[in-house]
Amino acid sequence: MAQWIQVAKVGEIAPGHMRDYELLDGTMLGVANAGGRYHAFDATCPHRGGPLAGGRLAAGELICPWHGYRYALASGANLAPGGARPVRLFPVRVRGGYVEVEIP
Repeated sequence: MAQWIQVAKVGEIAPGHMRDYELLDGTMLGVANAGGRYHAFDATCPHRGGPLAGGRLAAGELICPWHGYRYALASGANLAPGGARPVRLFPVRVRGGYVEVEIP
């Protein structure tokens, strides 16, 4: 059953920045603040396992620091040539001053 978990306080991640969070089961989750809107994603790049939250945000895209693979924050779609699968996204909500992510 899916559950909502608190991962950050609102304002903890500045607009245009990202952070990694380790969940209790060891899963690494990335959270981005794109213009005040939060997005959660699998923290590992589907291309070669790079640390996505160590990359950068640009125009609604998540850019991997290792090879420059780009993913759409809205859909997770791979935007770079090379056939990498999409990055997995997770539902996000803001509640009670916290950023919460729904984990299956």
